[in-house]
Amino acid sequence: QKKLIAKHFEHPDSTQPKVFISELLVEEFSSALQKTIQGLIAQVDAAATTADNFIYSGRHWSLDAKTYQDLLTESEYAAWVAAFGYRANHFTVSINHLDGFETLESVNEALKQAGFVLNSSGGEIKGSPEV
Repeated sequence: QKKLIAKHFEHPDSTQPKVFISELLVEEFSSALQKTIQGLIAQVDAAATTADNFIYSGRHWSLDAKTYQDLLTESEYAAWVAAFGYRANHFTVSINHLDGFETLESVNEALKQAGFVLNSSGGEIKGSPEV
């Protein structure tokens, strides 16, 4: 049970990116996890939340290994957000809009050659190459 609400946003033009935004239902976890998350959020400068880039601005708080491990025992999602902050946690490729590829394997190979690491769940990208 991930204890999330996920919303899907899609432009009428199918060539535009689709966006999924997830919210962790913090109130459904232990009081210890709730207190930890409240402590992390308290470190965020309120002015940062109005910046145009806030949704992908990364981590705005200090995090130690013990806190990360404590979060991880209850929620992989909470631990990931605590470690990486506000940013996309994965990308998928819409192969229906790609020209020049005959097979899914050829798409995966092209992504690997470009430096992307794929996971085993539907060929999703785990990370991105350094830019």
